[in-house]
Amino acid sequence: MPQTNIRIPPDLLFFCGAEQRTTREARTEKHLDRILAGKGLDDR
Repeated sequence: MPQTNIRIPPDLLFFCGAEQRTTREARTEKHLDRILAGKGLDDR
């Protein structure tokens, strides 16, 4: 099977990288406005 180079955005790793469900939920809730606006964590 050919290897594909999939680039995972660092913002996604920030949310999905947490092992605890409560941590993932807290991070998502904290940054919900930015997510819905289509902005990354480093965007102003």
